[in-house]
Amino acid sequence: MLDRHRECCGQLTTVVHADTRKTRRILRVEPDEHARALYSQSLQLDGYDLLEASDGRDALVKALTQSPTLVMTDTRLPMVDGYALCEMLRRDQTTRTVPILVVTETRLADLERARAAGADAVLVKPTSPDAVLNEVRRRPPEASR
Repeated sequence: MLDRHRECCGQLTTVVHADTRKTRRILRVEPDEHARALYSQSLQLDGYDLLEASDGRDALVKALTQSPTLVMTDTRLPMVDGYALCEMLRRDQTTRTVPILVVTETRLADLERARAAGADAVLVKPTSPDAVLNEVRRRPPEASR
């Protein structure tokens, strides 16, 4: 394991790289507790380990320290929005290959902006837990870019 320090959102964070076994661990970023619970339940029932965050800053710290194999994020987040989160994950050496699934509103500009920020896939709200699960299943660990 390798420890190193990194400046993250104004906080000094210790980053510990986990071993290389591929556990299907999803970082679910959603400010609405009910929406987070809805999708989380179906993912857990399908055997995925979940990390949860309600804002972009917490999500970034968890992505850098807990090695998710996929990040699923809303775009409208407190602290750091979902677009900026995607961009930061794509710039970081440890997270740039982690697939990112963005769930956003129906505006075409949101879809284009999510793709430009680094999203591998974009789902439009409202979307069913089954649709989310199908999209997650299509993404092998670290299959991005």
